[in-house]
Amino acid sequence: MLNRVLVLPMRRLTESIARFREDPEHAAPLALAAGAPLRDDEIAIAARELATMQTELRAALWRNARLAALGTAVAKISHDLRNILSTALLVADRLSGSADPAIRSGAATLVDAVERATELVTHTLGFAREGPPPLLRAACPLAELVGEVAGQTRLLHEGLVIGIDVPEDIAPMLDRTQIQRALLNLMRNAAEAGPGGSLSAAGWRPGSC
Repeated sequence: MLNRVLVLPMRRLTESIARFREDPEHAAPLALAAGAPLRDDEIAIAARELATMQTELRAALWRNARLAALGTAVAKISHDLRNILSTALLVADRLSGSADPAIRSGAATLVDAVERATELVTHTLGFAREGPPPLLRAACPLAELVGEVAGQTRLLHEGLVIGIDVPEDIAPMLDRTQIQRALLNLMRNAAEAGPGGSLSAAGWRPGSC
């Protein structure tokens, strides 16, 4: 009776722990007999907790392995993208010396876009290696930022009219790169989903409207 109630269950527990320690990614969790009545003694509780822990830990290990593989792929893609963007930046710099004012203006916009794309690639690579980058908050003139994003959006949607009503003296503390990316996504989505050819962007201080 002691052998069946105490010795054999403890042996199963220790053998499962040993197998899991040797190969946690592939060792099967402790198998609980299907349809067996649930016991409430300490050994039965320990067996259920061990099986749950092994299942969750193995799933976490698999997720980490997939993330590591993804990080390696991102690093390789980022390297190739940086080379491509370097070529685009070189061409944009040459265009900025054109005698045509329209070409110079377009080249300046292209240089800014390529530089932001390069920064995004760098942040993506850093995220894959070290985790999310810290926010770099600084005072940012909001009207200037919205106007810049509106100009980029107009280039993507010909004929789009964007009204801007943002006071010049609003300069909140924010990460300019992150907010610029968010605003550009919002304006592009609105331009693509909206029924008309116009958008409006307004800003105000809390309590001023």
